[in-house]
Amino acid sequence: TGFGVGGLSAVVPVYQTEIAPKSRRGALGMSWQLAVTIGIMLSFWTNSILIGVRYDWRWSIALQLVPALHLCVGMLTLSDTPRWYLLSGQEDNADQSLMMLRRSRAPWGRKEILEM
Repeated sequence: TGFGVGGLSAVVPVYQTEIAPKSRRGALGMSWQLAVTIGIMLSFWTNSILIGVRYDWRWSIALQLVPALHLCVGMLTLSDTPRWYLLSGQEDNADQSLMMLRRSRAPWGRKEILEM
């Protein structure tokens, strides 16, 4: 729906750029558009293959639910961004979130927090 695409277009790039290292923000910020385009292409191909199959629209929706459910479950594992923690005054949580995102306890993590 329009609300879903609007939410996707606004939330995903912001989240990706907030958690990305400075050197990768541009590429990751636009990767959502590539994913959307690939999804549209796969949907088109799936619908083209299913033309003439009995209950074709039901099969099409069922197949599209598979990645959607996978993404919904995956979203439950996402953490809040370090930037959000900093803006809400929770500096310790920002450090922990950044360490989890970078999978490291490297000293540069503190420098990155200070740059935010």
